[in-house]
Amino acid sequence: MRTDPDGLPHHDDRRALAEALRAALTRRCPDADGDLTAAIGAMAASRFFGVRFRAEGNAAGAWVARRPNPDVFEVWEPVGGAWGFVERLPDPSLYQPTPEGTARIAARAQAAMATVAAAGRLAHALAAGIEPDDE
Repeated sequence: MRTDPDGLPHHDDRRALAEALRAALTRRCPDADGDLTAAIGAMAASRFFGVRFRAEGNAAGAWVARRPNPDVFEVWEPVGGAWGFVERLPDPSLYQPTPEGTARIAARAQAAMATVAAAGRLAHALAAGIEPDDE
C-alpha cells in the first residue's frame, strides 16, 4: 500500500477508490444506504489496499475503519467523504463504534451479500484499473 508521509493511504489512491466506489454503487446498488455503503467500501478498500478495513457503526451512522494498532484509528466515511485519523476529524466522538451499530451493518450486509460482494469487487477493479472478475 502506498502511503502519504502521515501514514494514510496515498491521496491519489484514496481518491481513486472513492470514485470507483461511487461508480460501482451506481451500477450495482444505487439504493445503498450508509450501512451498505460502508460494508461495500470496507470490502473494496481491503482488496484495493491489501490491508484489513472493516465496516463499523453506531446509532448515528456507519464508516470504514482501519486499526493497524491500538493507537492508530483511521476512518473513511464513504457517504460524507471524510478520510483521516480519527483524532484529526472535526468530531472524533462521532466515530466510536458500538456493538449494536456494527452488528446492524453486518446483518444488513449479510442480507445483501451477493450485492455487497459484486459491488465491492467492481469498485476494487475500477480503482485498480483491472478487468472486473465477475462480468
